[in-house]
Amino acid sequence: MMKKKNKGWLFRLLLPVMLLLLAMPVSASAQISMSSKKITAVVGQTCQLTLNGLTGEEQSIVWRVRRKAVADVSQDGLVTAKSAGTTRVIALVDGQRYRCNLTVTQSQPVTEIRLNKTVKSLVKGKRFRLKATVGPESAENKEVAWQSSDPGVAKVNAKGRVTATGIGTASITACAKDGSGVAASCTVTVTPESMSLNMTQLTLEVGKKANLKAPDGYTYVWASSDKTIAKVGKAGKVKGKKEGRAVVTALRVEDRQFASCYVTVVAAQSQTEEQPQQTGASAKALEFLALVQKYEQKLQSDKAAGVPWTYDGPCALTWAQVLTRSKEGKVGLSCVQPAQWGLRELGIIGMGDFKGVQGGSFRIVDRESFDQHCIIISGYKKASELIAEGTLIPGDICSYVGMRHTNIYAGDGKFYDSGRGGDCTLINGEYVFNSLGPIPYDSTIGSIVRIVK
Repeated sequence: MMKKKNKGWLFRLLLPVMLLLLAMPVSASAQISMSSKKITAVVGQTCQLTLNGLTGEEQSIVWRVRRKAVADVSQDGLVTAKSAGTTRVIALVDGQRYRCNLTVTQSQPVTEIRLNKTVKSLVKGKRFRLKATVGPESAENKEVAWQSSDPGVAKVNAKGRVTATGIGTASITACAKDGSGVAASCTVTVTPESMSLNMTQLTLEVGKKANLKAPDGYTYVWASSDKTIAKVGKAGKVKGKKEGRAVVTALRVEDRQFASCYVTVVAAQSQTEEQPQQTGASAKALEFLALVQKYEQKLQSDKAAGVPWTYDGPCALTWAQVLTRSKEGKVGLSCVQPAQWGLRELGIIGMGDFKGVQGGSFRIVDRESFDQHCIIISGYKKASELIAEGTLIPGDICSYVGMRHTNIYAGDGKFYDSGRGGDCTLINGEYVFNSLGPIPYDSTIGSIVRIVK
């Protein structure tokens, strides 16, 4: 019987060899890597490449570049870009290759775009400016192209001016024009503008009509609390039907906001019952004008004493505050301030808000006292037209359609005006008033507050 062959002899023969291999150090080249595997440089620029993981036991390190017309490399890894193109920088370490892909451009490309806003909320119809800062400083072409993801929500012009055109969200992007593909975006959310009408109070004669206006660009449903007194059409045209009071309301379909106007319908007046032929101003209105003239005289005396009256802040809300701030060396006011001072001195309004608002209507808080002395008249014509037809009389307080602005009619086609368009001079960034007027002014008046008693 033959003995089985023992196969263990082969293992015993190979074991010393295996142990020897395990004891050998791992090749240093397995640990080596290039500091960058891809770089971009401009003609004339130098870039330093290094080898990571060297042990110092390497026998040979040689640096090469494949296309010497594009770049050179020194034997310590310093790359010099020579002409536009692509090539490969190679380091040979003991025969082992390590590579870096090099792109050389003729000029510095844009690498970064920063916007002054990345998120912005905007009311429909409003605008703002986006500004792009392009880097690096050495970039040759810093121009950007502007685009909107949805011009129906927000459109942008070539200068970065963004206009809110519809409700929703859009992305405004600035793209580098140098072909680098670098871009930056701002997310713009557009919300509906606050709901308001051009008038909150309206007095109409029986048979007369007036137009109520709401912000453009929306769909409205109009309704009257009493159609037998004041009837309203689809476009907001109100007609006085009989004497009495009614509330006309506009409901905005897009966001269910609404605003109302209190309409008083009075009996039609005969020609002889209309305003007096000369000024038409009531005694209270003339007293109001005398107060405004007093304010103008105080401005002139302060001006002579070196005390400036400037547009805006902090505004003096009462005449007593004017006198105090005059002693302190500076008086601040805006377009509505002289009207507020006068109405408050006469006791017609308290410290509640009173001002003309966008669209030509008025915001009036102290209604009880106001309604005892004043009426609101619908204009919606240029000041010169209202003066020519006799609708505008001295002492009338005017709110303008195209801007949030208020002034006072002084007579003879002139107005007391303390807005930036009044008689003022821009000095070191501040509007300093030369006078309160009166000065000529011709723009579209929306509503008129008249002091009648």
